[in-house]
Amino acid sequence: METCFAWLSQMFMNFQLTPMVIESEKRGAVKLALQYVPEPVSGKNLGEVHIYLMECIGLPCLQGKQLNSLVKCIFLPDRKSGQKTKPVGGENNDVSVHHTFICDGFFPDDLTEVCAELTVWDHRIFRNKFLGGLRLGSGKGKSFGIDVNWMDSTPAEISLWESMIKSPNTWVIDILPLRISSPRQRG
Repeated sequence: METCFAWLSQMFMNFQLTPMVIESEKRGAVKLALQYVPEPVSGKNLGEVHIYLMECIGLPCLQGKQLNSLVKCIFLPDRKSGQKTKPVGGENNDVSVHHTFICDGFFPDDLTEVCAELTVWDHRIFRNKFLGGLRLGSGKGKSFGIDVNWMDSTPAEISLWESMIKSPNTWVIDILPLRISSPRQRG
């Protein structure tokens, strides 16, 4: 029995986790454009955030199957604002999405307090498999004065979000790597 434990102990001592940067590179990336419209045509006093998904690039193919992906968008802290794309097939680990999410009800000051979480899923009949995600926001760890764990944007995600805030009525475009960390990996 002791030999079994010694073998297991040795096996785990030699096991090293790969850094998050390498893992995110394997997850693929999303090419997207953001725009804040402070006074939309609808006549409301509150602004809109537009997120235009162009494509998902370099997604992992699971079990050798052809990609059939969908993207979900939730604005935090309001979890009721969820939207998703239709499943889109793709080849060579790339998927052209061409879908715009529009969420309204934002004063300019609100944009530093909210976070847009985009998650990419491999869509299957019985279950969706989480491929990766990103969180667009200020990354300050707080929302409306409360500490929150979801306000954890990476420097690239923060940069794109801040560019959107500084350039109202203008599309800002970037390609952002997907991450594997998402506390809500629901299918």
